[in-house]
Formats: sequence, structure tokens, C-alpha cells
Amino acid sequence: MNKMRKRDYRVFITDEFVHLADPIVNLVAQLPIIKDKLILRDSRSTFAAVVTLQGYRLHIKLSKPRSFRYLIRHLPPRYGRILHNFKTAILLNRLNLPCIVPVAALFRRRFLILKESVLITFFIEGSLLSELLKSGKVSDSHIKALAKSVADFHNAGVFHGDLKPANIIFTEEQNAILCDYDNTKIMNSLTPKQTAKDISRIKHDLSNTDFKIFLAEYLRLRNLSEQDKRGTEAIIS
Repeated sequence: MNKMRKRDYRVFITDEFVHLADPIVNLVAQLPIIKDKLILRDSRSTFAAVVTLQGYRLHIKLSKPRSFRYLIRHLPPRYGRILHNFKTAILLNRLNLPCIVPVAALFRRRFLILKESVLITFFIEGSLLSELLKSGKVSDSHIKALAKSVADFHNAGVFHGDLKPANIIFTEEQNAILCDYDNTKIMNSLTPKQTAKDISRIKHDLSNTDFKIFLAEYLRLRNLSEQDKRGTEAIIS
């Protein structure tokens, strides 16, 4: 990861994309002007868009301060959740886990006050689990793909921390990508209680039938002893 200052921005960028630093900063600086052409999601505090830059299809998420408390929490040298997401995504990619591919994180301050936080990642073409659940298009293959991704995270000692449907993307190949690493922790291994806590979030959103398929596939793919598998299953169930 490289750190640099470009114009009004503090830039953190992965080694592979250092050559895009100037074009990225120029693009982010233009967002207030061109965002009507790019908009995916817009609210008082968050703006998201998909752009193509030098052949790369990128997802841009720009966040602005939401409250005075938020400003206090992000006084120098702290950069908050955006930087945590960015650094965590770098580590997850090194572990070859099904996660987003980070490109850069940018921060703009004025008189020490954080005005903008920007996270840039590769755009993932696919459907959110929340969308599939709403339309009733969730299949057994989706559930098994999700179980594999969660098992991959847990086998690598990664506690995701927020396995809700809006944080799970299924690609066109039906691979499940786990996103949003606000609460993610990387450890040596997970205890059965940590495993159960992580899985309990998604349990509430799946039907009983789908969750049984998920749990059976998940336990099959976990690198656990039979005793630990039984203990994990008992806690989750």
C-alpha cells in the first residue's frame, strides 16, 4: 500500500494501481459536477457510482460527515471505517478469499475536519442476496456458494461481523462475494462461539430449509474436528 498527498486529498492506494493515482484524484474532484450522470445511490451522507477509468470498471463510494460525533471521531490522525475497510480488503485478497478488490481510499480535510471519505474498489457485476431474497430467486446453488465463501473466511481465521444479505453479492458465475468489513477481524482461528455469532446474522434472513442446506454445506467445508463440528452445530442450532 502506498500513501501520498495529491491536491487536497490524502491518498492510500494499492501497489498495483499507483499509476492511477492522478486520474483517480482528478475523477473524485469532479464528482460534484458529474455525479448526476453516474449516480447509483445518493443520500445526505453517501454517494455511490460506477465509472470506467482507463479500462477499469470501478465502484466509488463517497461518504460525508453525518454528525458532530462523527467529526470528533475522525479528527487527525484517524480516518475511520473507510480506511479500515480498505486495509482489511487488502489483507483478505492476500488470503485469496472471496472479497472485493480494493483500489484506493481518499480523504479530504479542511482545517483538520474530515470533509470527504472515498473508497474505490473494482466493480462486481452481480446481484445482492437481498435482491434475490426479495424476488424469490434464491436457489440451492446460491446457498451452497454462500456456505463455501463463509467457510473460506472462517477457515482462514476471519470473522466477518456483518453477514447480512446486503453485504453478499453473487456473481454471474454464482460465486458469493462477502463485502463491507466494518466489523471484520482477522485472527488465527475462530472459536465455536465466534463462528455461531457470525453465522447467526445470516440465519435470520434465510428460510429454515435454506439454512439447513447452508449449515450442512458449511460444516462439510470447515477444517474442524468432528467434536468441534458438533459443538458449532449445537450452538448455531
